[in-house]
Amino acid sequence: MTYWKPLLLIIVLMAISQTTMAQTTEQPNDCPTVVRTAITLTGQRCEDTDLNQICYGHLVLDAQPRTGLVNFGFDEPGDIVDVVEVQSLRLSAFDADAGRWGVVMMQIEAKLAQQADNNPEVQILLFGDAELNDATRFLPGQANEPAIVRAQPSTSSRMLTSLSADDEITANGRLQDNSWLRINLSDHNGWVRSDLVILDGDIESLAAVTPASLEDDVLAQFGPMQAFYFRAGANDAPCAQAPNSGLLIQTPEGVAAISIWLDEVVIEMQATAYVQAQPDGELTINVLEGEARVTANDDTRTVVSGMQINVPLDSDLAATDVPSDPSPYDVEVLQSLPLELLDRPVDAPAPRAEPAGVPLAGQWNFAWDTAQLTCPDGTHVPFESTGAPSALTVESESLTWNAARYTRSTPGIYRASYVDSSGNLHQDTLQVIAADRIIGEKVLDLISPVCTLNVGFQLQLASVAGVEE
Repeated sequence: MTYWKPLLLIIVLMAISQTTMAQTTEQPNDCPTVVRTAITLTGQRCEDTDLNQICYGHLVLDAQPRTGLVNFGFDEPGDIVDVVEVQSLRLSAFDADAGRWGVVMMQIEAKLAQQADNNPEVQILLFGDAELNDATRFLPGQANEPAIVRAQPSTSSRMLTSLSADDEITANGRLQDNSWLRINLSDHNGWVRSDLVILDGDIESLAAVTPASLEDDVLAQFGPMQAFYFRAGANDAPCAQAPNSGLLIQTPEGVAAISIWLDEVVIEMQATAYVQAQPDGELTINVLEGEARVTANDDTRTVVSGMQINVPLDSDLAATDVPSDPSPYDVEVLQSLPLELLDRPVDAPAPRAEPAGVPLAGQWNFAWDTAQLTCPDGTHVPFESTGAPSALTVESESLTWNAARYTRSTPGIYRASYVDSSGNLHQDTLQVIAADRIIGEKVLDLISPVCTLNVGFQLQLASVAGVEE
């Protein structure tokens, strides 16, 4: 009796089994599986992330603590630490061989554009080939006994608030002699005697500051991870089921605009936005829902859902120019974003393309180009801007603003004439520069004194909230 046939069958079955096992082992390393696994595990691991905390979702290559901080642990998936402990993060780009793709989730306290009693939390998701470095220096600590927080580093200065023993604090500066600490109080700063506080690190790692320097120190107005430098790989999605590396920011629904300082650009937003940035390239802010006001180099532009704004960056990720005109975003760039990880899931709308020469309907801010003009007889005529936004509505061939109807004369040019309650004749011309910006010229014929003045003005979109599409 021969046994070679059964033996051969066993060998064949073992080979098939090993092949199947190899395929099973290799399968999780394909692009869609790696990315889907990273997103799913991040949702599970980071479910309990609380205010002002960072969660290690999936494969962080490098996390650096604040200078001088001790007892830092952010090494394993699922680790959650306070944002004040983290100075920088570097995530893993897609690596098929190792099955890597990085994700981090943060819940940070919002810096509101306008002061409020309570600051809500902002959610930030960082994913793919991305790096984030806090632009400010902080150290956490706690009061070792009851202490008074004052407006200036002096025991005679005005009291802002008080601390109880063991109350946590975040220090963002010190006097040169280390006698007082400047601490962050959500929407402003205060001073506390350093002998009343125990810092979780070396006091010398904090910047030496003076009370007078606060007004010029823009970054001092921001708390941990509210101001940072950020870069991400450019359009590097490894497959159609993966997003391009970047950053998702979402503000809570129904709250005032929050402020973020990002690559030396200030973004005031009530929105969900997808952000990309490359050194010697551009910072790109894609708004998926809501709206944002983007300020760089003393110029502010407004971007709404379905649109993007770009800001040129140098090799150090610093803004080098003013923001671009808002334009429709590229829907292909937004592919497969991990929107399901957001606290408030949203869908990316279709790109919003406004016709050339037509502004967005909404609330617009107004400002004169000059504060005063003089008539030939020496009479000074003041021009005061109220600062309050006013509604601008858009129809097919006209605009309505400040109760005056402006008729389109040529593409992008609108004109109106009207007489005010004092009998003065106004002849206005509006030129639409972009969907969010209008420049105007007024010819004002006064009846007393008899005088004709030409004065320019600017209109800047403030908000489209509440405007019917």
